[in-house]
Amino acid sequence: MATDEQLRNKYCVVTGGTSGIGLVTARRLVEMGAHVFIVGRDKNRGEDAQTSIRLASGTDGAEFLRADLSNQDDVRLVAEAISSRCDGLISWSTMSAECSDGDNSVHRDWK
Repeated sequence: MATDEQLRNKYCVVTGGTSGIGLVTARRLVEMGAHVFIVGRDKNRGEDAQTSIRLASGTDGAEFLRADLSNQDDVRLVAEAISSRCDGLISWSTMSAECSDGDNSVHRDWK
């Protein structure tokens, strides 16, 4: 498991981060010092998630990006928004995670 120091000032993407385990994951990453992009389809749920993370963590470390990842145009827009700033991806919608420290990348699928 990553330490707070390893996540400080890193940028991560959490899909499925507006509720459930994705929301808890996004909140914990922010609490550990990461900046998190929460990607979801529902604007209200995304804004609620962003607000709840801000209240729980005391920081503005979460940013909601509205996108339907089954729509290729939305995927491109999200990729453009985060491509230069993302250090890791957690996708609860596909149950896979990829984390990178810049030199090494680890990918894991859960079936």
